Order: sequence, then structure tokens, then C-alpha cells
Amino acid sequence: MLAGFAASWVLTGMPFYPYVSQRTMLATLPLISLYVLALSLLTDSIAVKLRLKSQELERIAMLDPLLDIANRRLLEQRIAWELIRLKQHCGHSLLMFIDLDNFKEINDRFGHKVGDVMLKTVSQILQMATRPSDTPARLGGDEFVILLPDTSPEEGRAIAQRIMDATSVVTDRPDHQQTLTLSIGIADALPDMQEVTDWLQAADSALYEAKRRGKNQIFAH
Repeated sequence: MLAGFAASWVLTGMPFYPYVSQRTMLATLPLISLYVLALSLLTDSIAVKLRLKSQELERIAMLDPLLDIANRRLLEQRIAWELIRLKQHCGHSLLMFIDLDNFKEINDRFGHKVGDVMLKTVSQILQMATRPSDTPARLGGDEFVILLPDTSPEEGRAIAQRIMDATSVVTDRPDHQQTLTLSIGIADALPDMQEVTDWLQAADSALYEAKRRGKNQIFAH
């Protein structure tokens, strides 16, 4: 049987030489292997958890915290992709800009809780009225935008009308009922549009015209 001394170190940094027999070394090998395996599994588990956490944080960063729909960051990303796609494939894609009429007055009169209920209700209506390929998003405040890929002007107007028909939001106060209306502007993607802001500004311009004409209506460029 082999035997000998193996150098080791204590916390003081001074070496000492415990006596190690061959039998002791062989007996400890399986335990060492188990330690290595356990450490490997633990490392893999931590890596998976970190990856999932990173994905969850990325998802949260792309969503509106109140409404759980796309935020401006995700919307602009998808608009940019759609502009690139349209350069390669001819067709119609629309951007729909939606604003809640007189929302500030309603919010000031009934409070932010009622305002949040209205925003959530509108968000749900937008999600129900659109397709899986569309991107309803909250731009900020009471402004919403929907990206509608592969959508003709006629189809876009029909979607907008469905949204307006469904939006009859009533406050949760029993002593007063407040109906909410929307103004909607629609802009088709044009060949000379290079930037995300070009398309957003066109849709915003259409929305402005809808409001100028008396609100509670649809205007398309």
C-alpha cells in the first residue's frame, strides 16, 4: 500500500504535511466526484435562473407598467423593423394614433384611480380589436398607437371604427356617469419614410386633424 505526505496549508499560510495513505485517497475520490457534480449542477441551475431573470427584466422593460401592453421603446423598435420590411416587400401598413378626448378634465374631476380604470379599459379594447400581428402600445399619458402590418386603408378604418364603437367607458362612481370618446388618426407608410419619427409624425398629424374637426372621429391621411 502506498503512503506519503501531502502538502497543505492552514489559514496562517504555513504549510503542514498530513499523512495520507493510498486507502484514504481512494476512499475520498467518489466523494470528490460527487462534490464536482453537485457544484456543476448548482452552477447550471444558477445560470438558468439568471438567464430567465434577464429575459423577464427585458420583457418588463418593453411593457407599460400600468397596462401591460407595449411601451414606446418596443413600439419604436417594431416600427423600425416594419419600415425595413416594407422596403423589401411592397404593401400597405398603417400606424394608428389614438387619443382620449377630454381625458385631463375627467382625470382632474374624478381622480387618478378613475383615470387608470379608463386607460385599462381602453387598453383591453385595443387588444381585443386587433390581431396577433398588430402592436397596440401606450405612447404615454392618454396617447395610444397601434402598428398594423399588412393592412389596407379600408381594413384600418374598419378596425378604428370597431375601437370607437366599443369605447363607451363609464366611471365607477354610481352618482355620475361619464362617457369617454376617442379621436383616431391613421397614416399609411410612405416610400420616402426613413425614420420612425416620420411615420409617427404623420399619424400624429392625422390625429390632430381628427381633433380639429370636432373630436370623436377618425381621420386618415
